[in-house]
Amino acid sequence: MALLLEDLSHVYMPGTPFETKALEGVNLKVATGEMVAIIGPTGSGKSTLVQHLNGLLKPTSGRIQVDDLDLSQARSEQFRALRQKVGLVFQFPEEQLFEETVFMDIAFGPRNLGLPEEKIASRVRWAMEAVGLNYKELHQRSPFHLSGGQMRRVAIAGVLAMHPQILILDEPTAGLDPQSRDSLLRQIRFLWKKLSLTVLLVTHHLSEVAVQADRIIVMHQGRIILDGKPGAVFQEVDILRDIGLGVPLVSAILSGLREKGWPLPANLVSVEEAAYQIAKIYRQNRSKAGLDRGVMSC
Repeated sequence: MALLLEDLSHVYMPGTPFETKALEGVNLKVATGEMVAIIGPTGSGKSTLVQHLNGLLKPTSGRIQVDDLDLSQARSEQFRALRQKVGLVFQFPEEQLFEETVFMDIAFGPRNLGLPEEKIASRVRWAMEAVGLNYKELHQRSPFHLSGGQMRRVAIAGVLAMHPQILILDEPTAGLDPQSRDSLLRQIRFLWKKLSLTVLLVTHHLSEVAVQADRIIVMHQGRIILDGKPGAVFQEVDILRDIGLGVPLVSAILSGLREKGWPLPANLVSVEEAAYQIAKIYRQNRSKAGLDRGVMSC
């Protein structure tokens, strides 16, 4: 088990007029190697939740376990090791870039670990290649002279260079154009498979996770209200609409067809899969209708 949360609650500024309950009674298990999407409207508690997972925030109540480490009993040196194990990429991570070159920015984390320079150089090259950046062309460039998508990849490479086992990405595609967004999402899924990472992807864009994640957690008002496979979660059209999320267009179409009696499988999430199944059922119905007309004419 990579992550275990039991009855986790968090209150900002308790005992003041600004007291805000951000999380309330969250229970969650994430197995090693899973890719899990956490979705929900703004203010649902998504970012607050993931900031507990590497000790940036401490729970008001409840328990968090990362692998075999209980964070409520962890010592300061264990938190240092935890932040190597759990890599957190914040929303708009390129705003945290600050070094003169791409190489120096990615090297910052490994250098703080006290690694020798030759190992740092190896990790930087590896991390850049892992996120699809050409080391030879870009490592001496200023990160501020790159495109938005490239800057985002540099920031992710800086986290990967720490060799985390768990990668958490908070709205990784925010502000990117559609082409950069799709490219980055494909790269994240590639990294998940290639490196056998446990990945938590935080977003409010349902279409992004429909074909990326194997499991979706839906949050609302600091609680988990849905947890399951994408196809099952996207069937809960009324619940998702009630909290302001809606559903991907393909899921809305499938839901409407099911209401009309079409026997469509529950696990459909991609346009290609949906189109194939709809066409299959349509052909079957036409064939059956033709057979029935033939019988009647006899």
